[in-house]
Amino acid sequence: MENLPDPVNVKPDNSLLLSQNPSDEGHCCAITDDAHNFIAVYVPKSEHITVDVSVFGLDGFEIYLFDPRYGVYTFLSNDNSESQFLNIAPPCGDDDFVLLLKRKFFHNSVAN
Repeated sequence: MENLPDPVNVKPDNSLLLSQNPSDEGHCCAITDDAHNFIAVYVPKSEHITVDVSVFGLDGFEIYLFDPRYGVYTFLSNDNSESQFLNIAPPCGDDDFVLLLKRKFFHNSVAN
């Protein structure tokens, strides 16, 4: 949790999950912050999930997977054109992972 972009202002928000979300041990949980700088989704079982990424607007986002068993982050992509939803399959059928989507921040610099 402390590696999230804004670990202090975290709130649950399962409305960001557009796919069916079972109520059993396969229930996914989504969290974000007030500014939607990130979305993290815990996926306990190997399932396709669909996430509402419209909260990022046109800023774009980076995609990471986190394996809580080994504490390993894997960067997947920062080159995507999705602005409404992201449909993603679990990595190699693995159970128990966190999908982390981080807003891309663009910094304009002025050359002198």
